[in-house]
Amino acid sequence: MYTPSFCSPQGARRKTLIVFLFFSFFYLGHANAIVNLDNLHLGKKDAGFRGDVSFGLNGASGHSERFGVKSSASAQWSMEDLLYYMSFNYSYGENSGVEDQNKGFLHARRINEISNSVAWEAFSQIEHNKFARLNFRGLLGGGVRYEINHKSDSHQSFLGLGGFYSREDFTNSNNASDNGVEDIWRANIYLLERVSFSKNVSFFETLYFQPSLNAVEDFRILNILGLKTKITTQFSMSFSLEATHDSRPPQNIAKTDFNYSTSIEYHFF
Repeated sequence: MYTPSFCSPQGARRKTLIVFLFFSFFYLGHANAIVNLDNLHLGKKDAGFRGDVSFGLNGASGHSERFGVKSSASAQWSMEDLLYYMSFNYSYGENSGVEDQNKGFLHARRINEISNSVAWEAFSQIEHNKFARLNFRGLLGGGVRYEINHKSDSHQSFLGLGGFYSREDFTNSNNASDNGVEDIWRANIYLLERVSFSKNVSFFETLYFQPSLNAVEDFRILNILGLKTKITTQFSMSFSLEATHDSRPPQNIAKTDFNYSTSIEYHFF
C-alpha cells in the first residue's frame, strides 16, 4: 500500500482533509438508500451508550496514482425495550489527481422491541453522491423487524419489512433531461446476517431490496458484506464489499456499482 507524501501542495490538501475527518469522528460521537447495520447491536444487550468510529486510507503510485479515504461513525443509546441509533459515513477519492468519489450519508433509527424476536422500526436518512448526480436524497420510513434465529449466539439473522418515502434532487447535466426533484414511495425489505467464526473473527452481510410501489420494474438492490477481525478489546480491522444496482438510474449513470474498502475501527462503550 502506498502512503502519499504530505510535503507537496496536493499532499497538504489531503492532510487537511484527513485532519477534518478525524475531528468529525469525535464531533459526531458527542453530538450524536439505507445503511449497513453491522454496528447496530441487536438482540440481547446492556442498557447504556456505545459507539464506533472507523477510518480507512488507500493509495497507489507508479502506473496509476490513486488516493482514497473513508470515514464512518455510529452511536446508539439502548434502554429496556427501546434503542436509538445514528450512523455517519463519508467517502472521498482521487484518480491521477482528479476527484472521482464524493459521497456521504447521515442515518437515524428508532427501534422499539415488542417481543424477544419482533420489533418496530422508524428511520430517516439524508445523503448525497456527487458522481451519481445525487445532490440530495431525504427519506423517512418504518417497518417491522423479525429475528429469525434468536436462540443462536454465533449466528444472527434478521428480516426487515417496511417502506419509506423518498425525495431526490438531481444535479444538472448537459446530456440529461431528468433534472429536478423526484418523489417516490418504495417498499423496504432487508436481510441482516452475522456469523461469528471465533471470538475475534466474524462475517456480516446486509442485503436490501427496494421496489417502487408504483412500478414493479423500478427497483434498487444494495448488498454490503464483509469480514471483521478483532485486534484488541476496542480495536478491530474490517474488509467490506458494497454492490449497488438501480434498475432505473439517473441518465448517464451506470446501473451497477461496486466499492470495496479496508478500515480500522475503534469501539467505545
